[in-house]
Amino acid sequence: MTKLNLSAIAMMVFWLATPSTVWAVDASRMFQTGMYLQHTMGDLDAALESYRGVLLANPKPELEERALLRLGECLEWAGRSGDIIEVVAKLDKAAPTQADRLGPVRYFPVGLDLIMQMDVRRLHASRLMDLLGAEMDIEAEQMEQLVAALGIDPRKDLHRLSLGLELGPNEQFPLRRFVVHVEGNLSKLVDVVNILKVAKLAGQTQAKKSKPAEAGSAAGDLERLDVRRTTVAGRSVQVVDLPVAEAPGGKLTLSVVRIDDNNMLLGMGGAVEDTLRARAGRSIGLRADEALKRMIDRLPAGRDMWLLASPRRLLDRLAKLDADFHVPLTLPVLTGMLFCARFADDLELMAATWAEDKESAQEVTDLARGGLALLRLVALAEDEMPAEAKKIVREIDVVTEGQEIRLQTRLPWSLLESASSPDSQDPHP
Repeated sequence: MTKLNLSAIAMMVFWLATPSTVWAVDASRMFQTGMYLQHTMGDLDAALESYRGVLLANPKPELEERALLRLGECLEWAGRSGDIIEVVAKLDKAAPTQADRLGPVRYFPVGLDLIMQMDVRRLHASRLMDLLGAEMDIEAEQMEQLVAALGIDPRKDLHRLSLGLELGPNEQFPLRRFVVHVEGNLSKLVDVVNILKVAKLAGQTQAKKSKPAEAGSAAGDLERLDVRRTTVAGRSVQVVDLPVAEAPGGKLTLSVVRIDDNNMLLGMGGAVEDTLRARAGRSIGLRADEALKRMIDRLPAGRDMWLLASPRRLLDRLAKLDADFHVPLTLPVLTGMLFCARFADDLELMAATWAEDKESAQEVTDLARGGLALLRLVALAEDEMPAEAKKIVREIDVVTEGQEIRLQTRLPWSLLESASSPDSQDPHP
């Protein structure tokens, strides 16, 4: 046992003999020690002792959750995935509302640039579908073909979709990995090969319209698909190589797994496999992502659609994709961003971001309030703007709490319907 490990144990023994009023301070210090040992010194054994010491000190819920996350991360780095199951169970117990709000997204891997979740049933039941109108309509014959090919009716059988993706450095194919979790009545959904026949059918139809000579070639490529099976975390996964000229090596390797009659995963770049390991309790999953942690904690309940992203990470990816793209040095540093919508009696919207420091938070607040002030001036000068819209513009405000900047509003459906109707368009552009 190393000297660092002995020190960590000695500190835990000291805690047990210390009055509880001092424990909170000591627990916080021990957590910082664990972070230093893990990330700076690379001493995983000593870091594990520190995090376990934090948990022994009966810390506050927020610190307990952070210690569990880092404990699980250390175990994963140390190759001790079998010990993570108990940590994940404690994590779900320590933050039950968070697990419920994230749903299956909590199993997505760390390092994704953008995560989105949509309640499909709520979307179809909302007045937003009426607003989208003909753009969302599918001809009856095409829908019949789609239902026959898939085995399910997407309008009725899909309940919720969750998506996570990470950009890559390839300008021709800027996607490094992605994962989609599909929830619904999927017992009759056909396997991956038949799903790809839908893509082939759509591709042939489009090819016949544009370049008939290429339609047969595309169909031939799909007929020669390389489909195989592998096992990940006890699950049978179908793996198929799709001919995609822009992808590295000219192929896109897609993984698909039917978890049960109500859940399915598909994706590329190892994201499906990582998600399955998290579901099996062999890794912590998305909640260990420090860049997104603040926004994950602020995800409100009862939202029908939400989007989570790391602005800093996205900007870094874009800079690697395009040599001519440079991040302005004066730009405020934003580590997390959250956008939510709820399809209720009104369309309820909320946008929030987390700044790296208070200076960046103040800069973002000033920019947002300046933009709102300009919008209010435009609203005052616009005679044809409905009074209800002007009232909404006046009432929107930016709320700043520490390093969090938040903006929210409610938009009446009647106002949105009026704005989208043909009669509202300017006949003389």
